[in-house]
Parts: sequence; structure tokens; C-alpha cells
Amino acid sequence: MIIGNPIIIQCPVCNTNYTKTSILSGNTFGGHFWSDGSFFAPMLPDQVVFTRCTKCNSIFNINNAPNHEALNYEDADGLPSVEHLTKEDLLKAIAENVFINKNEELYLRKRLWQKMNNHPWKDEMPSTFAISPEYRQNAEALINLLNKSSEDEMLIIAELHRNLGNFNECIVLINKLFETRTEERILQIENACKKKINGTLQYK
Repeated sequence: MIIGNPIIIQCPVCNTNYTKTSILSGNTFGGHFWSDGSFFAPMLPDQVVFTRCTKCNSIFNINNAPNHEALNYEDADGLPSVEHLTKEDLLKAIAENVFINKNEELYLRKRLWQKMNNHPWKDEMPSTFAISPEYRQNAEALINLLNKSSEDEMLIIAELHRNLGNFNECIVLINKLFETRTEERILQIENACKKKINGTLQYK
């Protein structure tokens, strides 16, 4: 992983400054991946897109906020780092329509989905969980937003149906996919459906 000079982000509402790590290159070697799209990769940290200002509580997309590259690390000394939104922040952002387009809504709803999921680590087994009303509402909204003509997004739709306990619908959808690169993942999802397991899977 190669890191550049920090990026200084300004809250568009109160002008408070924050800092963000600039990653010039990275990779997912040795990473862990889950069926909801979450991942942990030591050489490619999960980058912040939406954040909440700790001074005025505004939630904003840092890519749309005033920003500039610091000349050196000293320029960013003492500035707080931008942080990922919490589950509560994400619920608030969606309820208040903070997003300005479909892609931003998709991003926020995917992050909320991931925040509400349990992610088994290493040898942990996937679990079965009770579906809350807010989980169902967000998952169904995601299904409606995702592109049905994209194989990648159809796999996500199938996974959402499995999470909701719609195991037969999930199997019907994954049987329509032809991407050979996802065969092992499809098999894991299918096996979980047969066992009536709706929790997130760690891909092998």
C-alpha cells in the first residue's frame, strides 16, 4: 500500500476541517470477504465516503465537500479524521434524504445493510437471525434499487432474499447466473439456502 499526503476535508455546513488518508495504491491480498460485499484487507482500508461532522452533526459526502491535498503531514496535525457513519447515522441519513442521487442512496443502504449484519470471522459459522422491520424495509428498498440486468447486482439481490428468508427465491435467482468467477460463492449461498441459514457468509 502506498500512502500520499493527507487530504483535508471541510464540512460544507460549518467549515470544520477534517483529515483523510490518501491511498495511492493498494491490494486485497490476504483479505477476508463476506456475502454482503463487506471486506477486510490489510493493504486496502475501507475508505470513508459519507461522514458526520462532530461539531454541527451534518452528514455529508466527502467527495462533494471542499477539500485539498495537504502539502505535508504537518499540515494535518491535530485535525480529526473523517469516520464512517454508525448504524444510527445511516438510518438518519436515509430518513432525511441526505443522498442526492440513486447511487448515493444505494451506497447508504448497502452500508446500513452491512452494519446490521453479523460477519463471521475465520472459523465462525454463519448464524440465523430474526429479521427486524427496519432490516426488512432496507433490504426490500435495496432490491428495488439494484440493477436486475447486472449479474453482480443480481447476486446481491439473491443474497438479500436469502437474508430475508426467501430461500427458494434466492436459489431461483442464483441459478440464472453464469459468471464462472462467482461459482464458488454461488455454491456457498445455495448450500446456506438448503440449510435455511440466512446470516451473512464469509466467502472461502
